[in-house]
Amino acid sequence: MQRTIALRLHGRANGAYKVTREEEVADGNRTDIRLVAVGSDQKVAVEVKIAEKGWTLRTLERALRDQLAGRYLRDSNCTAGCLLLTYHGKKKYWIAPDTGKHLAFRDVVSFLKEKATEIEREHRRRLRVDVFGLDLSDSSSASVPAGSELTAVRQLTGTQIA
Repeated sequence: MQRTIALRLHGRANGAYKVTREEEVADGNRTDIRLVAVGSDQKVAVEVKIAEKGWTLRTLERALRDQLAGRYLRDSNCTAGCLLLTYHGKKKYWIAPDTGKHLAFRDVVSFLKEKATEIEREHRRRLRVDVFGLDLSDSSSASVPAGSELTAVRQLTGTQIA
């Protein structure tokens, strides 16, 4: 999945950024995908998770907070990142740790977006963090339409990428 997403991003970069995979960052950690702006040293980290692959809501939250914000965004030139969740329709729900409520994929994405906002506030908006869901279970109900990986990049970086 990482390779496919990286190829799509590369194909749409239009000279605005370069795409790297598994690039080493602080303390030897490696990001899934990293976008490097052309003409500057600004970077965006993209962490890709297949949502059904044994991830609980709590472990996805830890990936957002500890892995993405805590490790990958420690570089002063990389202060923007996103957790990109892909969904293939195999898991019907995740259990909310505090309430026990069953959450559909779109609700998981909403929950984690709220956590991303909390992380930004905790870091006094020095970091830009977001969560995007890519529903691949049924093209008619996709939560992120084709091509909107660019929307994610625009939102995180504040840039106008064609």
